[in-house]
Amino acid sequence: METTAFGTIPLDDGQATLPVGPGIVRPAGLDVLATVQDRETMAALSEFLDRLPRHIETAREHFLDNYDRVAADVPAWLYENEPGIFAAMFPAAPDAAAVDAETLWLALDVNSIWTRDRTAVVLDLGFRDTAMPHAFAAEFRLDGTLTQMGLAS
Repeated sequence: METTAFGTIPLDDGQATLPVGPGIVRPAGLDVLATVQDRETMAALSEFLDRLPRHIETAREHFLDNYDRVAADVPAWLYENEPGIFAAMFPAAPDAAAVDAETLWLALDVNSIWTRDRTAVVLDLGFRDTAMPHAFAAEFRLDGTLTQMGLAS
């Protein structure tokens, strides 16, 4: 697949990796390439990836604007159930109440990009440098419209 932002992204034995680039701070799995077969969808996906920083920003805005509904319970859950992960992620936070929406967002990275069907692209967001690589999912249409975001299941 050819993209302007990431160059050529090869599909090797059904696997692809999105390299470090705009919006991506460490390589991310690009599982979507294994399921997209037609040229039209591949071209739309290429355009989606070229606008990836904009899509990540859209997800961030939604996350922050809807924090109470999307993620407000997550710091408390981590503090109570995964204290080691909580301490590693938020070393300056004495407890869950000290973790606000922006702090929680900054602990996330895009780990993979996959497709639910031919029209939906999902950004899989996980906690950086932890054993919790799948925390939130942001689902977009190929045209870049955010359709939903929430805890990953």
